[in-house]
Amino acid sequence: MNYWIVLIAIIGIVMVGIMIMAFRRFSRFLPNTPEEISDQTASSDILERVFNAMDIFIHVTDPETEKILFANDKFKLHFGLDDSIIGEYCWRVFREGRCDSCPKEQILLNPGEPVTWEEYKATSGRYYRTTARIIDWPDGKKVIFHYRIDINDEKQAREMTESMTKLLRTVNNTAAILLQSGVDEFEDALLQCMGMTAECVDADRVYIWENYVKDGELYCTQIYEWSEGAKPQQGEVYTIDMPYRDNGLEWNELLPKGQCVNGLVREMSPPVRDLLSAQGILSILVAPVFLQDRYWGFVGFDDCHRERVFSEDEEAILRSASLLLANSLLRNEMTRELHAAVKEAQAANRAKSEFLSRISHEMRTPMNAIIGMADIACKAEDAGEIQDCLKKVRDSADHLLGIISDVLDMSKIEAGKMELSETDFRLGDLLDQVAAVMDYKLNDKRQKFTVHVDENVPGAIISDKQRLAQVITNLLNNANKFTPEGGNIRLFVHKSEDSDDGCKLLFEVEDDGIGISENEYKRLFDTFEQADNTMTREHGGAGLGLSISQNLVSMMNGNIWVKSKLGEGSTFGFTITARIGTADKNNVQDEHEPNVDDIENIFSGKRMLLVDDVEINREILIALLDDTGISIDCAENGREAYDRYAANPGSYDLIFMDIHMPEMNGYEATGMIREMADPEARTIPIIAMTADVFNADIKRCLAAGMNDHVAKPLDMNIVMAKMKRYLFDYSGTAFL
Repeated sequence: MNYWIVLIAIIGIVMVGIMIMAFRRFSRFLPNTPEEISDQTASSDILERVFNAMDIFIHVTDPETEKILFANDKFKLHFGLDDSIIGEYCWRVFREGRCDSCPKEQILLNPGEPVTWEEYKATSGRYYRTTARIIDWPDGKKVIFHYRIDINDEKQAREMTESMTKLLRTVNNTAAILLQSGVDEFEDALLQCMGMTAECVDADRVYIWENYVKDGELYCTQIYEWSEGAKPQQGEVYTIDMPYRDNGLEWNELLPKGQCVNGLVREMSPPVRDLLSAQGILSILVAPVFLQDRYWGFVGFDDCHRERVFSEDEEAILRSASLLLANSLLRNEMTRELHAAVKEAQAANRAKSEFLSRISHEMRTPMNAIIGMADIACKAEDAGEIQDCLKKVRDSADHLLGIISDVLDMSKIEAGKMELSETDFRLGDLLDQVAAVMDYKLNDKRQKFTVHVDENVPGAIISDKQRLAQVITNLLNNANKFTPEGGNIRLFVHKSEDSDDGCKLLFEVEDDGIGISENEYKRLFDTFEQADNTMTREHGGAGLGLSISQNLVSMMNGNIWVKSKLGEGSTFGFTITARIGTADKNNVQDEHEPNVDDIENIFSGKRMLLVDDVEINREILIALLDDTGISIDCAENGREAYDRYAANPGSYDLIFMDIHMPEMNGYEATGMIREMADPEARTIPIIAMTADVFNADIKRCLAAGMNDHVAKPLDMNIVMAKMKRYLFDYSGTAFL
């Protein structure tokens, strides 16, 4: 606000008041009759000289004829008149309609009282405060005595003050409206506030533009617009993806430096002038918006009806209003994102709760079978019935172990601890292994299963064999589960493309099962989700397999997808990137394949130290190795294991070491054995035997001085393969 204008106006008002008081005091001494003039030896000449000496605009009119009888010099000079106005109608002199602004009737009704009013005179283009009253003229006639003062500067200052007050009040109101608006009604509230601000400054259009960087260059796009009295521009070609480099000096130089663009369009640089003129803009104010020290965008105000420059006060207030609008926009976006995040979190919590319910059911079902079949076997006397019970116990245990493995895999994935272990293997062997695993389930539902491998698919690849088999098995399990009895399941393997050191392989599992609706596609690969919760009740499952598969495929530099139609079957496909391998079927031993050799007395003459604090674990392994001929000593904790080995150094060929034990754990016991002076203590094979199966756990075992790792529950094929390796093929590596 220009406080100097206000100050000058106040001083002017004070001076006018003093002059009015002086005139009122002087008027009491004015002669009312010719006799008084004679008595005072005065004349109209004296009166006129007095009036001419006064610093106010004075003229006298005849109330009957409305003609001017007298005008002082200041009056004539100010309005550009001369003595020829004497005898003219006053309203004609001012080029007005007859008595448009003069309250003549009120003056005549109260001849003793002065009447004051404000008026605008077109002859000078300024505002005045005029006072008039009836007095006696020297010739004895009743006349209307007018005197006025120029209040144009005062009125402009007052109007400016009122305008700024109104604008500030509007900005405050918009702040209240925007702060109180909810996410759903925010856009309407924002446009309402833009309109309120525009009306305050008599603008035809208000718009908000946001900046962004594309291809290393600064661009801007109009995101909101309010318009009234001018054609809306939202969505037009010159409001979308506008590069700053094409916007001339005003946009390139002034706005990024925090300066406003304010002025007449015709006086702007050619690129800006042409762009704005095409939109019908005559005058414009553009205020830059900086949020968190970043040039976020700008807010513009267009006048399409007149040329003007917005005042400094308007510019300052509109800059604040622009910042308010942009901040409220960002606040609403953040609130919307927060609401979405809350909904997503709530949905995730619901999904996890449903998952926990499912997993509880999935784990309790096989546990119920295990416990029930074990009870039946204990009571049974028929060997065939006992064997049947034990087979069902084993099947249920395998199912339970699969669920536990899925949960652990998902835990590793979410913790970012899942790692791949690449080996060189024959792809055909992996497919045979998967087919063997699925054989029982497929036969149980009399489903036809076929495998098609293109001729150009490499025979051997380097990838994570276990994880690749896990993904294929997961997809085949789903196909088996959701395909009716007698249905068809097909596995296709293609080579989709070659690379410098490998290729991209495409695997597809196709079935003619129940299919999936398109609405459920996006949920299939979410953690803890299934396409439809009714599937859990009808077909079972924890809802982790596809999510785990998606993460594993991503780790193998591939993608996974589904194509399906409800009631017509599904095709699940995925790709992996693998290097070409050199594995030969005759020289690659798979630890997961069943050991077909005769194991009777295979380890005769060998001696092993078995360290485990749980008696049943020791009992199981001893029983399973009974036919191998190996001699087994037991220890219940790390301290006892160390003492046994120290008492008989060199007498053991292999140590199976549990990790978590009382008194001394497996890490500490291994370290103490490796530090013994006996040379064989540094080379004896020590295999960790633990339920800790994360890669970090395996690495910790190796770092402690152990040679290898087997996971609980024990897979005896893996145990036998490890034992054969370290008892027959191991040359011995010293741990220093």
